Amino acid sequence: MQVYGHTEREHRRMPEDAFMAHRFEQFAAQRRQTGNIALSPDASEVAYIVDTSGQFNVWRQPIHGGWPHQLTLFEDWAARAIAWSPAGDTLCVVADKDGAERYQLFLVPRSGGSSRMITDRMDVQYQIASGAFSPNGRRLAFSGNELIPENSDVFLYDLSSGQKTVLVEGLGLTLPVSWSPDGRYLTVLDFRTVMETNVYILDVASGERRLMTEHTEEAFSYPGPWSADSSG
Repeated sequence: MQVYGHTEREHRRMPEDAFMAHRFEQFAAQRRQTGNIALSPDASEVAYIVDTSGQFNVWRQPIHGGWPHQLTLFEDWAARAIAWSPAGDTLCVVADKDGAERYQLFLVPRSGGSSRMITDRMDVQYQIASGAFSPNGRRLAFSGNELIPENSDVFLYDLSSGQKTVLVEGLGLTLPVSWSPDGRYLTVLDFRTVMETNVYILDVASGERRLMTEHTEEAFSYPGPWSADSSG
């Protein structure tokens, strides 16, 4: 009979403290909770949210093996979602403080270091999609309910100037999903109910929007990927 790798006779001879010399944690992986995951634009790394440090922070790790690197050092804040810039040098991180669900946006260098908070309305909830950055990485599209608490409008943030402008106002609960490859358009998802959505194409420069999902009955639609020539 085998008992933990030893014969029954050997087991009887081993002192009791031999089994107490090591803690269980040394032999088993710790349980951690992992959140949002995002692949880098060149597919060489993955960024993810995990509570290894005792708080939900952003880490990155090479796809083909290597040490993980912690990018955020949040203590009171908890990271909830992430999006890479096209160049892969910056991430936008959605985080809330003390579990309040008033999500704010941070710009975090890929190399780590100081995070830059680009929203500061603690009574507002901001959100991003994975395609939040413009193709040239200079602008960031996001939604927030700072104008009307019951709505979620679309905003544009210029990374160089720090200027924020309103792109869609008063439509309802809207979220910018992805940029066209030429950076001219944004797909915008409009949540009418939990079972009904509309998809718009928004001209970023003019503000003109075109409904792409006309329907007479309740329907749930979601924008797919853009064509390479930005035609649709």
